Amino acid sequence: NKDMFLYYQPQISIHDKTLIGVEALCRWQHAERGVISPDDFVTLAEQAGLCKPFTYLVLDKALEQCSKWQQAGYDIPVSVNLSVKNHHDLDFPNDVQVLLHKWHIKPDMLILEITESSIIVDQKRVTKVVDELKRMGLQFSIDDFGTGYSSLAYLRRLPVSEIKIDQSFVMGTLENENDAVIVRATIGLAHNLGMPVIAAGVAEGATL
Repeated sequence: NKDMFLYYQPQISIHDKTLIGVEALCRWQHAERGVISPDDFVTLAEQAGLCKPFTYLVLDKALEQCSKWQQAGYDIPVSVNLSVKNHHDLDFPNDVQVLLHKWHIKPDMLILEITESSIIVDQKRVTKVVDELKRMGLQFSIDDFGTGYSSLAYLRRLPVSEIKIDQSFVMGTLENENDAVIVRATIGLAHNLGMPVIAAGVAEGATL
């Protein structure tokens, strides 16, 4: 636990450049290899059956930081990525409730990010878990939107409150007209559905 820490990636309003939220990104401080990104250890954690305690750890740290910000006078929503296993865990909503109570955080301050791959298997079970979390007042975001095959169906079935466009499209908008068209169309779709859009991968002014 002491070797895991979180970075917080800011989410900025394109209209007034204010901070509207952060995404919690877990890192592992390895004694020999230095800082390791989740791409290199999350899959191993899932295979080792450690997905549930790992997610619990990340949520605990993220909500603790959210509580500290609130005590300092800042209401900053925090987004946390979920694993495939979390969506199929019927006890997960209760785990989240325990942590929200522990850190005195209102449910709407926590956004849970769903990937399409986590929904493909056992959709009824996933829907049951998501519906319970939604009933508790949590918000949901579809992460990496545009990289799967059934995004529109999920928008219809699940209580999603925002869409996050995958960075592979956003980062290519200046050089690739197809990427720009996809980003433009996704923004239009989301806005017509009454949803805000998060553009992942904006790293410099021109893309912004």
